[in-house]
Amino acid sequence: MIYLYDLIWFKKISPYFYIILFLLMCVITHAQETQKEKNWQLTGYIKNLQTLSIIDVGINADKQWLTDNLIHNRLNFKWYINDNFTFKADLRNRILFGESTKLNTTFNPNYAKNLNDASNDFLKLSWLTIDKEPIIMHSVIDRLYMEWVQGNWEVRLGRQRINWGISTVWNPNDIFNAFSYTDFD
Repeated sequence: MIYLYDLIWFKKISPYFYIILFLLMCVITHAQETQKEKNWQLTGYIKNLQTLSIIDVGINADKQWLTDNLIHNRLNFKWYINDNFTFKADLRNRILFGESTKLNTTFNPNYAKNLNDASNDFLKLSWLTIDKEPIIMHSVIDRLYMEWVQGNWEVRLGRQRINWGISTVWNPNDIFNAFSYTDFD
């Protein structure tokens, strides 16, 4: 029987992973307690997407099975400063591990760095928390803004997502937040 701690990659995990896991557990247990009136909110989710790819490598060879995992976590923080001002910060973490991650880092040693540099943001708010084969953990602060609301006026300053429209299959007026119809995650 193989225990999780006996796996070599498990021993190489960065302490940041354990810190994030601990914070998630604290959020879950804190949410179960009775809550008094507060001026802040912390929400989020965690999900796992497992992928199996079967590749035909040749006429006389067996098919190769490749398994991958993507653990996706989001933490959403809101601070209601007063009736008019709100501060928002959202953190997204993605952990990739499996055979395809090994292959990508073998054939392209800069795979994790390219993943981190994929965005062309004005402010660099992403980093690689773990970059040790076969695990990559990428973290990014993808929303960070201050909001002012007064009557019918609403002003946001900072990094935010702007959704230009939603349709069932395709968003013809939303070139910034395009998505694949086949991505049913």
